[in-house]
Amino acid sequence: MGDIMNDKEQKVFGEYCNLRMDWNKQRTLKYLHDKYRREFNQEEINQIINNNEIHTYIGGYMKKCIFCIIGESGSGKTTIATELCNKYGFKQIDSYTVRPKRNENEQGHIFVNQEAFDKLRPYIVAYKHYNGFDYGATVQQVDTSDLYVVDYDGLKYLKEHYKGSKKVVSIYIDTTIAQRIQRMTNRGDMDSKIIDRLANDEKEFKDVKYNCDYIVQNNDLNVAVKLVYEIIQKENSL
Repeated sequence: MGDIMNDKEQKVFGEYCNLRMDWNKQRTLKYLHDKYRREFNQEEINQIINNNEIHTYIGGYMKKCIFCIIGESGSGKTTIATELCNKYGFKQIDSYTVRPKRNENEQGHIFVNQEAFDKLRPYIVAYKHYNGFDYGATVQQVDTSDLYVVDYDGLKYLKEHYKGSKKVVSIYIDTTIAQRIQRMTNRGDMDSKIIDRLANDEKEFKDVKYNCDYIVQNNDLNVAVKLVYEIIQKENSL
C-alpha cells in the first residue's frame, strides 16, 4: 500500500484519480499544482501521486469500482455521498428522470422529458419506474463515476444489466428509526409523508442490508463518511 494520507492529501489524490479518467498525467498535475499551490508545493503533490498511483493502477488502467450507496429514507445516504464528493473529489451519478423538479434548485437528477429519456433506453443500465416516473443511469455515467445513491431495485437492475469493467460494490447505510424521523423532520418533510415513507421502506428494504456487501452505521456523519471512504480505499486497492 502507499503511504497513509491525511485528509488534504486524500482529497488531492482522489481528485487526481478522477481527472485522469479524461486528462493525461501532465495536464492533471499542472491543474493540481495550481489549485493546491497554497497548501502544497509541486514536489509535495508529485510525491503524493507517485507514492499512491501504483496501488491504484493495474496494467496502465485505473482499477475502479462503482459504489452504490443504499439506505432507507432519512438514513443519510445522500448526505454521506455529498460529503465524500466534497471532501475527496469523488464523482457521483445524477440519474436521469422524467419527474418534474420539486423546486427550481433541486439537484441530484438530470431532468428530461419522456422523449429524451426514451432515446437513452438502449444505454441505461440502472432503472426504476416509481410513482409513475422513469429513473435511470447510463453505462457512460457508471463508467465515469464513483458513487451512485440508488434503491435496491436499481442496484439489482444495475448488477444484471451492467457489463462494463467496474465492480459493483453495495454499501448499506443503517440507522435507527428515531434518527430517520428526526432527519426527515429537519429537512421539512410533512408528518404524513414521513409516515408513508416509513411504511413503504419497511416493505421495500426488508432484509436488504443483509444482501449488501457492507453495512455502515450512520450514528455520526463524520464517522460514517470515514468508514465509507475506507471501504472505497480497500476495494480500489484489491
